[in-house]
Amino acid sequence: MYVPSIAGSLMCQLTLHKYKILNSVTVITLLTDLGAASAELASLKGKISHLQGALSLVDIYHQAETQNYFAPAFLLRAYHRHFPEGCIHLVSVDVYAANLHLLGVCENRFFLAADNGILPMALDGEQVDYYRLNGSAHVRSIPRDLYIPAIASLLEHKMNPEAVATPFRHAVKLSWQQPYHLGEFVRITVLFNDEHGNAYTNLDRQWAETHMNGRSWKIKVGYNDYLDAPDLLPVRKQGGYPFAFWSENDFLVIGIQGASAASLLGFKRNYDIMIEFD
Repeated sequence: MYVPSIAGSLMCQLTLHKYKILNSVTVITLLTDLGAASAELASLKGKISHLQGALSLVDIYHQAETQNYFAPAFLLRAYHRHFPEGCIHLVSVDVYAANLHLLGVCENRFFLAADNGILPMALDGEQVDYYRLNGSAHVRSIPRDLYIPAIASLLEHKMNPEAVATPFRHAVKLSWQQPYHLGEFVRITVLFNDEHGNAYTNLDRQWAETHMNGRSWKIKVGYNDYLDAPDLLPVRKQGGYPFAFWSENDFLVIGIQGASAASLLGFKRNYDIMIEFD
């Protein structure tokens, strides 16, 4: 059902407002595979609450699937730059499968995650300095026991990454899944379905403007059925009909007013969609 998800954006704006008022506030975002109602998540938040200093904790998403790194990378790619400098983004996805754990620093924002390729994929094209968390090669631990001490040390040492980690040049690299240009066609892929069944694809507006040369295009949704390219802003459509729109972070989304694009069109994660030029 097309209901644009504005909660994360609203929370981000409120966080930014609060940050401007209280300059000492450190914003910590949480993107995990722990489950929204899990004891593990509650324990993680409880440990964070003991940290010294004024903290603002923002939930992003807690239903990430292990071994599916494109969805959390997509989410992190979409939201991270909307938070203030000094923010700490905690990405706890499939941490048990990793032998090393990383601290990434990008535009004075800090990222904690397993060395499984999520950070390089989410921050593809950005200038990032990577560090290996001290002792992470010898610790196979639940997220709260591994990442909370790192956050505490960052806060204690005034966000100096070398106080808690060692410069590292060999992070696992996974390539961001770009659209594929095939002459008169462009193949895009569904990376993420939100709770309403909207299909978020890997086509971002900047890529379209750069590679599609201003040509008009349409989206194939059936044997002979097409959607028009999205308008600049989402326009409310008649119930039951699919349409395309740009998300607030400029990714192409396909939704259905009053229904699920994932269920009715089969536009689920990893599904390929074809774009044809007029």
